[in-house]
Amino acid sequence: MRCDPAMMTCVEPVPVVSCEAPKSTCGSDCVDTSRSSAHCGGCGKSCAGTCSGGTCTPVMLGCVFCPPDAPCNNGGCDCAGRGTFCSAFCADTTQSIVSCGGCLKICTGGGQVCRAGVCTCPPGQLLCGMSCTPTVADPKNCGACGKTCATGEKCESGVCVAACAIYNLANACSADGKCWDLMTDKKHCGATCKSCSTDMSCDAGTCACPPGTTTCSSRLGRGQEPVADRRRGGEAGP
Repeated sequence: MRCDPAMMTCVEPVPVVSCEAPKSTCGSDCVDTSRSSAHCGGCGKSCAGTCSGGTCTPVMLGCVFCPPDAPCNNGGCDCAGRGTFCSAFCADTTQSIVSCGGCLKICTGGGQVCRAGVCTCPPGQLLCGMSCTPTVADPKNCGACGKTCATGEKCESGVCVAACAIYNLANACSADGKCWDLMTDKKHCGATCKSCSTDMSCDAGTCACPPGTTTCSSRLGRGQEPVADRRRGGEAGP
């Protein structure tokens, strides 16, 4: 016993405790901090769950609710290489839309997919508002979210162009981005966008002579019959 005359007190000396590995000295006790719930991973570190390897696993995240396909291993549910255990199931956080990049990180955009742990839209689409939108063809989001095509236009390959209701732009006339009546327009006649000569008209997509006239060649081949020419008063051609 050691006494202190100034304080008029006497105290018992604290014994020196020497512990053998792998135990550590915690106060007056030798403790295996790799398994002790009162000293998990170090003296005084209390663990309310399972202490394994010096790491504390809370009871709620331990093996209490492990499903059959994720058995308990070292105090936790083991997905055995099939992803990360997320509360009640195993999830591949690189591609799961309900655990994308982490447990229960849900891809909220309509049509989104999870790629490499990031929520994203499929190729050719952008997240406009809350939905993935094909901006290559959407007249309200043409080429970019919120870019609206004007009345009479449509979205084609992400660009607003003239919208032909009954005539297809996929022809030789499409370069100018305008709509033409390919059945009657003599400067844009037929699918090849042919320009008819001055005295011809476009009839059902074909360049044709006016009623009562016909085309005449300068020479007639063998077996050809002369044809009437209104400009010669009905006489036979040369």
